[in-house]
Amino acid sequence: MELHKRRRAVTEPEGRYFVHQIVLAVDYLHKNHVIHRDLKLGNLFLNDDMELKIGDFGLATRVDYEGERKKYACKAYCYQTYLPL
Repeated sequence: MELHKRRRAVTEPEGRYFVHQIVLAVDYLHKNHVIHRDLKLGNLFLNDDMELKIGDFGLATRVDYEGERKKYACKAYCYQTYLPL
């Protein structure tokens, strides 16, 4: 069960700890030329030692050279717009 559902709140020191781990993880990915492109709460996981892990690399891509720009995160079916009738 998720931590926030069990305890209904995360303390400020815990929040700082988790954000620090997210920053370190994203820094690691970027140093290895990887762009996650789907970073959200549902793709962040905690192990038994309260270490944060990033998952779901289905939309991730590698940057092949310095300054390369990626135009699209994914194909159109990934992000659907629902319009009111």
